[in-house]
Amino acid sequence: SSRILPRLKTPSMKKTNLPTRVDSFFGREPELLELGQRVAGGQRLITVLGAGGTGKTRLSQHFGGTQLGEFPGGVWFCDLTQSRGRSGILSAMGVALEVPLTGRDPEAQLAEAILGRGRVLVILDNFEQVVDQATDTLGRWLQGAPEAVFMVTSRALLRIAGEEVFTLDPLPAAEAMNLFYDRARAVRPDFERTGDNEPVVTEIVERLDGMSLAVGLAAARVRMLSPEKILSRLSERFKLLRGQRRDQSARQATLRGAIDWSWELLKPHEQSALSQLSVFRGGGTLEAAEAVVDLERFEDELWVLDVVESLVDHSLLRREEPHRGHVRYRMLESIREYAAEKQGEQAEATALRHGSHFASLGQEDFLESLHTHGGMERRKNLALELENLLAGVDAGLVAGALEGAAGCALAAAEVFFLHGPFSDGIALLERVSGQPVSPATEARLFYMTGWLLQLAGRPAESLQHHQKALAIHRELGNRRGEGRILGNLASHHHNQGRIEEALAHYHQALPIHREVGNRRGEASTLANLASLHHEQGHIPEALEHYHQALAIERETVNRRHEAITLGNLANLHRDQGRIQEALEHYHQALPIHRDVGDHPGEGIALGNLGDLLFDQGDLGAAETHFQQAIAIIEELFPIAAGAFRGSLALIRAHQGDFDKARSLLGRGEPQLRGTHALELGKLLCKKARVEHLAGDSSAAAAALAEAETVAIEMGASLDSELTHTLAEARKILAG
Repeated sequence: SSRILPRLKTPSMKKTNLPTRVDSFFGREPELLELGQRVAGGQRLITVLGAGGTGKTRLSQHFGGTQLGEFPGGVWFCDLTQSRGRSGILSAMGVALEVPLTGRDPEAQLAEAILGRGRVLVILDNFEQVVDQATDTLGRWLQGAPEAVFMVTSRALLRIAGEEVFTLDPLPAAEAMNLFYDRARAVRPDFERTGDNEPVVTEIVERLDGMSLAVGLAAARVRMLSPEKILSRLSERFKLLRGQRRDQSARQATLRGAIDWSWELLKPHEQSALSQLSVFRGGGTLEAAEAVVDLERFEDELWVLDVVESLVDHSLLRREEPHRGHVRYRMLESIREYAAEKQGEQAEATALRHGSHFASLGQEDFLESLHTHGGMERRKNLALELENLLAGVDAGLVAGALEGAAGCALAAAEVFFLHGPFSDGIALLERVSGQPVSPATEARLFYMTGWLLQLAGRPAESLQHHQKALAIHRELGNRRGEGRILGNLASHHHNQGRIEEALAHYHQALPIHREVGNRRGEASTLANLASLHHEQGHIPEALEHYHQALAIERETVNRRHEAITLGNLANLHRDQGRIQEALEHYHQALPIHRDVGDHPGEGIALGNLGDLLFDQGDLGAAETHFQQAIAIIEELFPIAAGAFRGSLALIRAHQGDFDKARSLLGRGEPQLRGTHALELGKLLCKKARVEHLAGDSSAAAAALAEAETVAIEMGASLDSELTHTLAEARKILAG
């Protein structure tokens, strides 16, 4: 938490007109330090730039108070809130410096007054509405008083010589929390920070983007409302966030008033652009803004790029770079909601343009490109658009733009596939499924829903969706789609332990992928065939297929699938006792999963490495890996979480904690039963070992017998992975 900085005290000698604050100033230590360094380094004009309500005035006043010892000529604060034009600036400066303006050239008179005070700090607050006069006023004072330092607070750039911009972001979460509690105690002294209210206050300050004004106004409502009720009413934030103090202007007393001021400074085309940009959720790229914003009704030939730049200069859009080379523009949520109210009749048309743009991310070519050269970057960027994609689905369904809604849903489903949770992706696709879309789109919706259902451990529903998709693709003569569905059906049968059916489908899919040139599909099928051969104990065939898949994945720069194949190769080497090769492949796979943001893959790689460490007798390291794996994939890939619970249960049994071991098995078993026969069989073998260690020979024998039944139903060969796992368990139980 941030320490509370001392309140300002006006010194006895008249060297400042800074107001004495009656409330506390929180945090901002890094900002104060940087401002001090800039002044000490010789910077003479600093513009503190930020949106309304971020605390520019408070920061500049507090900084001025800390600098009184550095400026023999004093620190002088000039409020330009009521100023309009040149005469307004001069009048306000005359009052602030206590200089009667009697000459014909008041700018020169003020320059002389500033010069006469030597080294002086002048703070000009709220300059945004008079920036056009900056050169003739402030520019002259900079020239005429070379020892003076000027700090300007503004929502817009001055754009004059010598200006250095200091962008003030909203408060960090911890400081915003401290501010909330302080302002809450000011109106209700018995209000305490507790474990119960802290999560709610955290969400309040996050929803308010850490805007100082908004957080303070929200906190003042604890006099009448609990934090939970404040949070529930944030959907009406402009009604909720109104202050009651008589000594505050509308700009200081209401959130709407603060944003009204910025809105009124905009030109009509800038107002229109801002209101249209409010359709974005979580921000967007310049290219997206150019696709959505329509300024044709204005007479001038306007370039969206220039308008976006102007809105950034007015602190109404924030330029962000979430990762190198990817620039986005975002509004604070309060500004976005305000601008959305201003859309009026253009709202529906804007939403449709927005949805149409983001639906293009659901096109097959784009989604395929996520797994080819440059795909890692595209996947990162797609994940950032999830909120926009969800908004596109909503808008398309409301307006009847169903193909657009489906395109947005398919793109969003890819994000859920890569990052989870699968259940959210399934629910989204089911909202769009059943709508009157083209057969090709319908097939894609069935396919993607089926794939997520399979990963979520719902095999019967997955099979139904894949069969529907396959029928449509065959009717349309879409061989590429047919090959993809056959590969997924093969995986379904594989997971269910129906090996012959799985092999038949893999061998149908592979020539189709080669026929249509689907290299990704070819590599995926080869890798899945390799896994099947590995499980059946056909090691030479498994190695051959793994290496063929790996070569294609590297050729097409499919980094995610390369990491999966490396992990599966590591599993094979581990089972064959080639520990060094296994470790080498695991350590190659893990950073790739992390680089591409493949959280399910990362969790599985950690868990597999845990199994190897367990086999090597390093129970402490294995336990850490299993816990990390389960934490990552619990919601993303419950089948894998169930498998690793079995491994962690064995560790708990070795530690003598049999209750915990049984609890882990009790949670893991339902995640595998009916969804993944091989992993269920392996977990039952672990269950037998746990019960053996616990001294319950009857329960151990029952678990082992069920595992043998699973192996028989799968048709596991003598050399298969499950057969070897069973043999190891029998040996341990035999003592």
